[in-house]
Amino acid sequence: MAYFQKVPAKNKQGYKWKCTEEGPRNPATGKRTQITRRADTKKEAAFKVEETLKEIRIYNGQAYNKDILFKDYLPDWLATYKKNAVKENTYKLHERNVQKKILPLICHMKIKDLSPTHYQKIINKLADQENSKSTVEIIHTTLSNAMNKAVSLEMLSKNPCSGVTIPNKAINQIKEDDDLEYLSKDEVISFLDAALKENWNYFILFKTLIDTGLRKGEALALQIPDLDFSENKIKVYKTLNYDVLDIDKMFGPPKTETSYRKILIDES
Repeated sequence: MAYFQKVPAKNKQGYKWKCTEEGPRNPATGKRTQITRRADTKKEAAFKVEETLKEIRIYNGQAYNKDILFKDYLPDWLATYKKNAVKENTYKLHERNVQKKILPLICHMKIKDLSPTHYQKIINKLADQENSKSTVEIIHTTLSNAMNKAVSLEMLSKNPCSGVTIPNKAINQIKEDDDLEYLSKDEVISFLDAALKENWNYFILFKTLIDTGLRKGEALALQIPDLDFSENKIKVYKTLNYDVLDIDKMFGPPKTETSYRKILIDES
């Protein structure tokens, strides 16, 4: 319960309101804490105390109340439970989904207010925004993962994202063979010729991708020691972490365990 006291203002005439409230126990020492803040009005002082308590409880990883907003919960979930727990590119994917796709729709909603019906409508809206089915599935994975953690923290009794149906806009479309287009051999040769004229590095990258089926991150991570000229093989054991300038963090493990492999390449 908050305690209010009218106190002299520092360094000027007049008074301010001081609000004091019991805070959570220190997780290391078990000692009780008190949070005190001053402001011109009771309401402002109480607001400052509540904001400080939220920060402390988030920092301590506590499920402090069910009124937490998505704009507060999701960034903390990323920083606390995903940073350095998943691969760098996976973390960036979660972060992009949160900032660009999820928060614009539910930023100021309390996590306790997200119902399965409301969530289904959110998924339907994402599907209507020219997102592919696979993109919507990835966004759903991010939020469902976050809500599973909220359940384990006893902030929620169950995950409202469970049982959602991912719309498939292409389900009623008739596909014909003509819908699937591939480059012919001559077109591949023309494409590589154009790449070579534009930039030799482009030519090498695209020829490697075409000849080996490597993921682009795997191809961009290749270095001279990865090339076995005696057996004509490329060793794949790392991938490029995009947008990372620190050389020590530039490479990460490939997507899956089966991605570790050696690929046979021809003489050319």
